[in-house]
This record gives sequence, structure tokens and C-alpha cells, in this order.
Amino acid sequence: EGLAGMLRALGAKAEASGDDLVIEGVQRLKGAKVSCASDHRLAMTAMIAGLVAEGETAVDDSSCVRASYPEFTQDLGKLGGL
Repeated sequence: EGLAGMLRALGAKAEASGDDLVIEGVQRLKGAKVSCASDHRLAMTAMIAGLVAEGETAVDDSSCVRASYPEFTQDLGKLGGL
């Protein structure tokens, strides 16, 4: 449900159903303030999705990515993402 909620915040039509994630096509993701609930996986996903979103995307508590990938923001920046 966390991933579906994050995608909905960015304008996607997404629903969690048991172990499945159903995503309907979307014209373009829209920048938004996204809550990652201190989940490093959601934070990294939101930061990458924000790169293709129209407008600015802000991820709360993005520092939680250090739990699994301490160099994530630096590496994303090297790729031109930040």
C-alpha cells in the first residue's frame, strides 16, 4: 500500500490488491510532496520518480535512504538527478 500511495501522490492511478500492485496508464507524473514513512525503499523510488515528474517533488525524511544505500543521493547527483 505504501508504494501505491506514493504513486497516487504523484498523480498515478495505482491500487494495492493483496500482493499485487495495479497501475493504470498516466499521462505524466506530477511533482508533489511525498511521504515515505521513513522507508528507505519508498524514498529512493520517490526520488527517482520525481526525476520524470512534471514540477518539483519533495520527499520527506529522504535521509532514511542511508539505511541501505548511504551514497544514494551522491550517486543520483552524479547521474544528473539532483
